[in-house]
Amino acid sequence: GAPPRPGVRVAAAAPGEQKHVLRVREKESGTNVLLVGTMHYNPSSVKKVDKIVRSSNLSSVVVELCPGRMAALERFQPRGSTLRWLLDNEMQAAKDAAVDTKVPSVILGDSSDDEVKNRMSLVVNQTVKDLLSPTHGWKSIARDLFTVTPQLIGKRGKKLGISDLFDVDLLLGTPVSFARNLLTIFMRLPIPTTVLLMVIVALQHANDVAASVLPGVQQALPEGTGGPPLLLSSDFLGTLSTDLLIAAFAAYMLTALVLVRASVVVLLLERDAILANSIRECCKRADSSQTVVAILGMAHCNGVAKLLKDGETHKKLAKRILETE
Repeated sequence: GAPPRPGVRVAAAAPGEQKHVLRVREKESGTNVLLVGTMHYNPSSVKKVDKIVRSSNLSSVVVELCPGRMAALERFQPRGSTLRWLLDNEMQAAKDAAVDTKVPSVILGDSSDDEVKNRMSLVVNQTVKDLLSPTHGWKSIARDLFTVTPQLIGKRGKKLGISDLFDVDLLLGTPVSFARNLLTIFMRLPIPTTVLLMVIVALQHANDVAASVLPGVQQALPEGTGGPPLLLSSDFLGTLSTDLLIAAFAAYMLTALVLVRASVVVLLLERDAILANSIRECCKRADSSQTVVAILGMAHCNGVAKLLKDGETHKKLAKRILETE
C-alpha cells in the first residue's frame, strides 16, 4: 500500500486514538495538524491527550489556555500535588507530556481572560442594541447563531458532532468531569458560589413556605371577617404569581439570548480564529516530518479545522471587532 503521510503517526500507531481527533493539513505551510477534541476535566480526555502527545513526532503542542490561566493552574494545583490528582485536566497533562518528551515548543494559544471579558462586555452591549433594531439587529443576531450551528452539529467522518459525545469512555468520565468543574468553581470562587447555592435553595422552597403560611393566617382570622385581606387571598396571590412568572420568564429569555449570542461570538467564533492563528504560526516553523498537535475543547475543533483548511484570514473577525468597539 501507499506509505503513510509524513507527520501523521498517531493514527498509524494507535487507531483507537482516532476518536475525537481531526486531521487537517494547514493550507499555507502544508503542515499536518491533529486537533484533539476534549471534554474538560474528563479522565478519558486526559488519558487520550497524554498518549497522543507522547506517541507523536511533534514540532509543537498548542494548548487552549492563555499564559495567565496556565500559570494560575500550576500555582493552584502543581504537578504531583493532591489537588492536581483531584482536579486533573487535559491541558496540564498535555504540557507535562510535551515537557517529558522534549517537544520543542508548548504554545499557550488562547486569548487572555481580560481580552475575553472586554469582548464579552462589548458584544453584550451590542446585542442589547441589536434587540432594539428589528431590521438590522435581529438579522445580525440570527447570522451569528446560524453560523455556529453547523460547527457544533458536524458531519460524521468529516467533523466532530453530537454523536461523538456518546463515546462510552467519555460518558463514563462525564460525572467526574462535571464534579471536577463544580469543585473547581467552588474552590476558586467560594463566596459567590455559596451565595448562589443559597439563593437557589431559597427559591426552591419559597412556594412551600407560602403554602404553609397562608392557611395559618386564614385560621387566625376571627369568624365573620369575610376571609383574609385581599393581599393574602389565594386568588390575588395566584394572579400575582402568574404575572411574576410570565415577567420572569420573558426577562430570562431575553437575558439568555444576550448571553448566548455573546458566548457564540466571543467564546466560540473569535476564539476559534485566535486558536487557529496560534496553530498556523506553529505550522510555519515545523518541518515536513513533524506534526502540530492542538488540545482543544470539542466545541472548537470544527471551527478551527475550517479556518486551517480553507486558509481564511481574520478579516471577518476584525470587521466584527470594529463593529462592536
